[in-house]
Amino acid sequence: MAATGEVLNVSIVGAAVLTGLFHGSTNFTESITVSRYPSYVEYQRRTSRLWPRPPASPSAAERVETGP
Repeated sequence: MAATGEVLNVSIVGAAVLTGLFHGSTNFTESITVSRYPSYVEYQRRTSRLWPRPPASPSAAERVETGP
């Protein structure tokens, strides 16, 4: 329980709503990009949407197309 005596603080609700809106708009934007650029799906597979991480290794098909 918070110092105010409330179990759920209003500021936490606001942050949760903004996080939900951000997540929803990201999904919407990504779907638009995939519909315009089909190769974007491969980019999505290799990269993280929001959090940094090491890049994924190229698929076998990519290795064949680009060579060693």
